[in-house]
Amino acid sequence: MQKQSLSEDTQATFLLGLYSELASVGALSMLFSFQQQSVKHKLCRLLMNEPSAEHTLASAGQQLGMSRATLTRKLAQEGEHFSDLLAQIRMNHALGLLQQQQSLDDVAKACGYLSDSRFSARFKQQFGVTPSQYANTLVNH
Repeated sequence: MQKQSLSEDTQATFLLGLYSELASVGALSMLFSFQQQSVKHKLCRLLMNEPSAEHTLASAGQQLGMSRATLTRKLAQEGEHFSDLLAQIRMNHALGLLQQQQSLDDVAKACGYLSDSRFSARFKQQFGVTPSQYANTLVNH
């Protein structure tokens, strides 16, 4: 096949055709959405993939293509803190697991906590009830 150069107008027409085709199958957002998302949203998506993992600012920043300092600065610009977002993701994950009637020990581990007591304290701080109290409300309803 002979190498050809396409004019800029032709390239633009092909590109618009590609965008149109992607839009028709609902895939156009996959092409552009990640670049336009807030850092908070990108971080939350990353953390939700593995709530039990030992996430750090440095590792999260690396996975998002930025330094620890840049991630901290960008989150601060959005009024967010890494530790708060991580705890929020883990606690929301815990709610789902408790609704599935998993044991407290299993839920704590699945949310990245090494001890049930530390997990329970964080859960109570977040929701105002202990995990056991929350689980009891599920059984009674």
